[in-house]
Amino acid sequence: MAMTTTTSGSAPFHVPGLPSPCTTYYKIINSLTSSPSQTPLIVLHGGLGACHEYLLPLTDLSSSRPLIFYDQIGNGLSTHLPEKAGDEEFWTVDLFRASSTT
Repeated sequence: MAMTTTTSGSAPFHVPGLPSPCTTYYKIINSLTSSPSQTPLIVLHGGLGACHEYLLPLTDLSSSRPLIFYDQIGNGLSTHLPEKAGDEEFWTVDLFRASSTT
């Protein structure tokens, strides 16, 4: 049986209008480079208030391919911005795209 590896960390990204970078937390199950022919599965959690942890049972899928879990900005182990609560001009689709493509 192959050994499962886990890598986790935070990727910084710049948000216009904020004085310092934000971070997106990620967890990778299995190496992205050990099986380059295997397309990784990106696991996205549900909306606000959720995080990657409730999806960790999907780790069973890692026997066939790498899995990438991440927490959207404002959730889980990614940057929280309580001062932006209710700011509809800040919380845009473009913000979430930028935070997931770092």
